[in-house]
Amino acid sequence: VTDANSLLTQIAGLHKQIIAARGGPEANDLLDQRDLLVTKLAEIVGVRAVDRTDGTVQLALTGTGVLLVDGTSTALLTATVNTTTDTVDLTAGTSNIAVTPQSGALGSIVTARNSATGAVKQAVSDLNSLASTIIAEVNRLHASGTGVTEHASLTAANAVSSSAVALTAAGLPYTPVTGSFKVIVHDSSGALLSSTPVAVTAGVTTLTDIETALDGITNLSASISGGKLTITAASGTTFTFASDTSDALMALGLNTFFTGSDAFGIAVNSVVANDATKIAAAQADANGLVHPGDGANALAIARLRTKLAMTSGTATFGSYYGTLVSRVGTQTRDALAGVDQQQAAVQVVQSLQQQTSGVSTDEEIINLTQSQNAYAATARYVAILQNVFDTLIGLVR
Repeated sequence: VTDANSLLTQIAGLHKQIIAARGGPEANDLLDQRDLLVTKLAEIVGVRAVDRTDGTVQLALTGTGVLLVDGTSTALLTATVNTTTDTVDLTAGTSNIAVTPQSGALGSIVTARNSATGAVKQAVSDLNSLASTIIAEVNRLHASGTGVTEHASLTAANAVSSSAVALTAAGLPYTPVTGSFKVIVHDSSGALLSSTPVAVTAGVTTLTDIETALDGITNLSASISGGKLTITAASGTTFTFASDTSDALMALGLNTFFTGSDAFGIAVNSVVANDATKIAAAQADANGLVHPGDGANALAIARLRTKLAMTSGTATFGSYYGTLVSRVGTQTRDALAGVDQQQAAVQVVQSLQQQTSGVSTDEEIINLTQSQNAYAATARYVAILQNVFDTLIGLVR
């Protein structure tokens, strides 16, 4: 878009000079410069040129009739991302007339970007699916584990749209199911103080219900602010989680490794990023105790590498990504081959154009040489005639 607008501005500027130089010797040079810029513009956005009597041209976007250049006036292009339709929309001029280039590099790029079934959106969709599944699988395990240091206070990474509606309808990136999770409280020495299950019923349990259940656990308090749940342990105590079969912890973003839900938003949870001892590599045992050096949860997360978690349980993360990269590579190769074919076709057309309207340097040199030889021959012929006339006159005398 920037390159197209630059060319439009330059063409309009040349038109001012062409009008001023109308009939002058420099006008032809200006027209040649203008035509070259029009050719470059046509490579970016297809345009149709109509000559005007003052030497300028009107340039209309092919297939739309929208004038991009009209004499010395321009309608510059603007590109905006429409988050509602997930498209890149183009407009022309200060009136923001919606336009869709039918040809040229920009037209091809916009079409490829906006096509719902095109290669770009397919690749983005597949990449989002991969990232979303990785986030879910890792967080599901991480949320039920514990780090070297347990939590004294923890705020959920994800907010609900309303604490009074069921978690399944509260706008969370992942949907909880019917199940439960355990909240385990330890004293400063690591001794177990309590291990309490919190039940979750899909379509029924709200964030307020979770808050109430946690508030009922000795040495814990819970609050909701901005749609996010915060859990705080009493002085001298810490808490962790275990055995989440409801996905509620993962959905709320409590004790998770990742935040986000797709390839654009994936990031390491700031709780973990700011304190590596919060990485949940261990799991509480059946008695609710956490043992130093335990790496059971880390091993479980590592085994996700071979889990058939993608494509309805038929592919691993690695094989799915390999297929994605292979397909994109094939599509890229095919696209480049298409470009080469089109460039060859353009070269043929340009060659024909040059044969018809262009100037061949070789041909002009040949013509000049022939003219020179003809002149020399004529001069020699005249010289011979002169000698003949002189001789005849001499005989008469």
